[in-house]
Amino acid sequence: FLCAFLCVLSVVYLVYLFSQFAYFFNGFRGLLPEGYAFSYAEYARRGFFELCAVAAINMVLLFAAVLLSRKREQRLPVALRAAGTFIALFTLLLIGTAMAKLALYVQNYGMTVQRLNAGAFMVFMAAVFAAMLLRLYTPRVKVLPVSAIAAAVVLLTMGLGNINRIAAEYNYNAYVAGKLEVIDVKYLADLGADGVPYLVRLLEDETQPETLREKAASALYEQCINLYKNEFDIEKSYGYGYTFETPLTAKGSKPSQFNLPEKRARDAIEAYLKEHRDFLVDADMDYAENGWAHLQPEETP
Repeated sequence: FLCAFLCVLSVVYLVYLFSQFAYFFNGFRGLLPEGYAFSYAEYARRGFFELCAVAAINMVLLFAAVLLSRKREQRLPVALRAAGTFIALFTLLLIGTAMAKLALYVQNYGMTVQRLNAGAFMVFMAAVFAAMLLRLYTPRVKVLPVSAIAAAVVLLTMGLGNINRIAAEYNYNAYVAGKLEVIDVKYLADLGADGVPYLVRLLEDETQPETLREKAASALYEQCINLYKNEFDIEKSYGYGYTFETPLTAKGSKPSQFNLPEKRARDAIEAYLKEHRDFLVDADMDYAENGWAHLQPEETP
């Protein structure tokens, strides 16, 4: 029964794969499939959620095959191994196509924390199905411990790797290299302290459009408010505003509150203020007049 069911499912997957060949594999070519009204965003999202559904079904089936089938010398029957191998390889192929779609999405719209998380989750799934594939041939491979180790490695990597900074650095470098047509300054600001050094770089780059630099200035001023205890409202505290001689006191300045991204952000801000002493005065006056009205996200998915 198990062999028959998995073989029929394998045939269904094979037919589906070839009938939707362009849909699955155009991501590797960096192209949207012809005949589909997809955006890059929808193409990537559909690929990810389809993958999650198919992977969940296939994992249940493969576990059932390993746990319920009769074994000789702890080895699965040849036919069951063959069908299980195809299903595991098909799932790994599906993971590869979903990652290609995600890469295409990032190339066109930039990196976000959510896209990094989706990529990390697919790496985890690939490790699980690779272990499942090996388990079909040798009982020494324990899928659950391997899955737990893979999850721990992925979580530690994402936790220690500072994914906010990775997203900000990718978007900035891709934009200045011409790979991205626009950069979402609002998203850089939403990344908090990790986006500050790149806001400063945009603000210092006089070749950038004036509207973009205005957005970067508003976002940087907002981060100054977030990172320092000083009140930058010229009507409340300093009369004529901030001057370079006014001391800046960092929020969370105790040794126990040390935060590396915030230190990098403050270093970038203070280096910029040494060269542009009127920045906070001008930004504060602009905020008093316009608020954050001109700091809007770019029209990208």
